[in-house]
Amino acid sequence: MITVTTQGNTPKIKFHSTDEQLLISAWAYGLEAGDSIHRFSLYAFIQSHLANKTEENLQKSLETNFQNWEGQGKGIYTLTENGFGQLSKFGTANLIIPFGSLFTFSRTIENYIISVTVDPTKPKYITKQNGLNVKASIIIKNIEDVTADRITTSQTSLPRQIMNWILRDNNYQWTIENFKEPKILLPEPTIEDNEDEKEQIEIFKVIRQENKSKQSIIKELKNLKETDPEQIVINSKSFKRDNKTIIQIKYIREFKCQICGTAIKKKDGSYYVEAAHIKPKHQKGRETPSNIIILCPNHHKEFDIGERIIITQNENQIIFTLNGQRHELNLQI
Repeated sequence: MITVTTQGNTPKIKFHSTDEQLLISAWAYGLEAGDSIHRFSLYAFIQSHLANKTEENLQKSLETNFQNWEGQGKGIYTLTENGFGQLSKFGTANLIIPFGSLFTFSRTIENYIISVTVDPTKPKYITKQNGLNVKASIIIKNIEDVTADRITTSQTSLPRQIMNWILRDNNYQWTIENFKEPKILLPEPTIEDNEDEKEQIEIFKVIRQENKSKQSIIKELKNLKETDPEQIVINSKSFKRDNKTIIQIKYIREFKCQICGTAIKKKDGSYYVEAAHIKPKHQKGRETPSNIIILCPNHHKEFDIGERIIITQNENQIIFTLNGQRHELNLQI
């Protein structure tokens, strides 16, 4: 069992292959089939938690394992269905690392603290000395003046060479600078929840237990038909089909209001949000991604009773004004 932490020293775990280490890294970020991530993020988790391997050591496995990864260019890789199917063997992560987290690796020599911050959003290595940004060439000179180490500068970038120098140490330190708690937890029904909300919570628990990828859920939503039965059976229990569709859309939209981005946190750590019909149910509006938008309670009520003028609407987008305020919402999944 791998424990995800926010700081530590040179990892001591040595028994995983490089291919498996890359999958463990995907697991730590909560990746699902079809999710993409920059290679710097994958490497930084390995270098912090699993092995002091350099980028050069890791790149070949990532580039050649076509069963688990699809290269998208510019350092971006997509986890395949095959790769995602192997993540369950690692159990449930105690913490999920957010995409774009910054990892800083450091090593101390005499009066210098030499560090490299891995920023996957740029992407680049940021070299620092005693906490201040310093050119890599100056840091390399200081390293060579103070130690017997000689750093080769001809084969790769200077910042990467400093990163490799740090990784060669048996006691380097590392931290994750902008670590946050997981965004989505399994909700528990409360007495305030209505019956539809309770059904959605039950269905969502099954979705998470089955470890369904977002890609498979999106495929299911795209295959909805008007002839689908109104009641469905999950684990021998009957549910409204509409409630399954709505909780799936909420999950795909990350439980955030599509107008203001608000996510209302409940006492159990999960998030509350509502589903609004563009074409109302009494006008035979269906629960489909092109007719459902996810809103906070305030915007849901405003959408239902405010002065709403739809400017244009298709399968991919709706543009409308709400009490004079223009909004453009994505309906694609």
